[in-house]
Amino acid sequence: MPTGNEHSSEIYLGEPSERSLLQAIGLSMLLPGLGHLYAGQLARAISLCIGWLLGLGIAITCFLMLDVFLFRIVMGLLIFWVTMILWISTDLGQYCSRAGRTYILKPYNSGILYGVLFILFGLVPLWGSSEFLTSQCFGIHVVSSDENFPSLRAGDRILYKKSPDRAFIPKRGTIVLAELRDGSHSALRVMAGPKDKIRVRSNGRVLINQVLLQRQPLGRVQWKSSALSALPNDLVGFVEVLGRKSYEVFLNPEVRMYGESTEELQDDTFFLLADNRTTHRALDSRHLGPFPRSKILGEALYVLYAADPETGEADWERSGLWVK
Repeated sequence: MPTGNEHSSEIYLGEPSERSLLQAIGLSMLLPGLGHLYAGQLARAISLCIGWLLGLGIAITCFLMLDVFLFRIVMGLLIFWVTMILWISTDLGQYCSRAGRTYILKPYNSGILYGVLFILFGLVPLWGSSEFLTSQCFGIHVVSSDENFPSLRAGDRILYKKSPDRAFIPKRGTIVLAELRDGSHSALRVMAGPKDKIRVRSNGRVLINQVLLQRQPLGRVQWKSSALSALPNDLVGFVEVLGRKSYEVFLNPEVRMYGESTEELQDDTFFLLADNRTTHRALDSRHLGPFPRSKILGEALYVLYAADPETGEADWERSGLWVK
């Protein structure tokens, strides 16, 4: 006769739940590793999460050290992200199909835990990186006039790299953000540095250490100041060469600039000049004298966003341009 001891007792392992590949991929897009955690791969989830943090640190370091066109940085990050998601999707497909409908939920398969991990390892590092970069390394300056036309125009929002210490030496030909006497900021081009002798002729030609900078004509262009009441002016453009840098400058042939005295720069001083050299609004070293290094806030990098100062309409063709 059967006895009660012949009935085998089953151990309850937990509630089974099918693992959805789409849900796993969605979690991985929020934070690399979450999808693998959802699929029960704890060790791989931890390694991917650590890899995400290391990759973020490497990306920030490269951005600080390398002088790369902004569009290339964005495209590189986009390609890397798409490649990583494709690899994760393929890897997750194996685990989700293997689990099938009999996957037993683990203690860490909790939506609350996913949210906490997303905040701690996703949002917090991104927020901290953003705060560090904007407060210590980079700043944004809104160009209010056309003293550096055509490189910069009124309405441009430019990203500049800050120079917090005296180790920063502005290079000839680069556009920097400088502090004027009234405390306002202006983007100007570095023409000469310590111990240089510079002279700007009334026709806009520049001599550095008695050597006349070479330039090639570009032709005429009609330019209108950002002032609402201003009338269009006919300017003559040139490509000026300063060392290894070349850039465009514009002059109004009907306007003669004043002052042709030679300026001999002292230690830690720099001569800054506007590219639109005959506009009366340009406040540069011709009017303010040489700038000490402490008044040079950093080097201009990119035009993050451009908008018409009169209408506010976005100029997407200029957004992302590398400031030359």
